[in-house]
Amino acid sequence: MKIELRRIEDSPNILAELTNGIDELIITKNEQPIYKLTKINQPTAKRRIRGSAKGLITMGKDFDEPLTEFAEYM
Repeated sequence: MKIELRRIEDSPNILAELTNGIDELIITKNEQPIYKLTKINQPTAKRRIRGSAKGLITMGKDFDEPLTEFAEYM
């Protein structure tokens, strides 16, 4: 899509209206292209799969036992 620069200067809100749903906008001055606006595609975050790390981390059998280092505080 092409638009003349003076049209944008007269109505700055027109950019928001024009860019809705297009991937590229070329701004011209005296019929010569001076700016090219392109859409930036944001990568979508991958959804995490629940339980995908199962079995990768293990706890020691004595995990719940009191620590000997803290015996004096108990």
